[in-house]
Amino acid sequence: MNVSKKCNLIYWGTAGCGSRCISSFIYSIGCDDFLNTEDGKIIGKECSHTHNVGIPEGYEDCDLITVVRNPYSLFVSRWLDEANDMGIEDVVEGFREYVFNNELWRYFGYGDFYHLHQWKEVGRFPDYILRMEHFEEDLRKVPQLIDKESFEDNIVNHIRTNFFKNGSKYDEYIGEIQNYKKYWTEDIAEFYYDKMEEYFTTFGYEKDSWK
Repeated sequence: MNVSKKCNLIYWGTAGCGSRCISSFIYSIGCDDFLNTEDGKIIGKECSHTHNVGIPEGYEDCDLITVVRNPYSLFVSRWLDEANDMGIEDVVEGFREYVFNNELWRYFGYGDFYHLHQWKEVGRFPDYILRMEHFEEDLRKVPQLIDKESFEDNIVNHIRTNFFKNGSKYDEYIGEIQNYKKYWTEDIAEFYYDKMEEYFTTFGYEKDSWK
């Protein structure tokens, strides 16, 4: 897990939700004991963060922080990472095939890519949920982060500009936000929403937010 006693936090880094950006931010504002407990090393200095979830012994009283993302955008990001590895020629048409792949949904039902079911197994819901689309606004709601002297400087350095974009050759951005809407049609979105409705409703994302 990703933890800091100095900043009184456990950070669950959800894959595809700006976890590199947030990890860099947490370390840089002064949480210099930001530890990956699996590696036993300092995140941002000696190693990277982990996407695994849990409550490490000795950190039970720390606030729990995580990030969510518009589920339509998140799924496109996942697809583009895979398409990049496979060398897909037409990523928009390939996306349709990807969404309707029965093998994919058997995996989701078992492994829960979005971690929501794993959170239930841990038995704790995050104290602070940061929306990737509203990082700056939501980070300002976390007292132990905003109290740091270098908070504002690191908002500028790590949050307002996405230094990790264009990780896939297919990435396309509108400003700092990935252009995901072109991948969705009514029938694809309807199918996907039926599979992922719990994620939408839990975190307040609208069914029509792909439009």
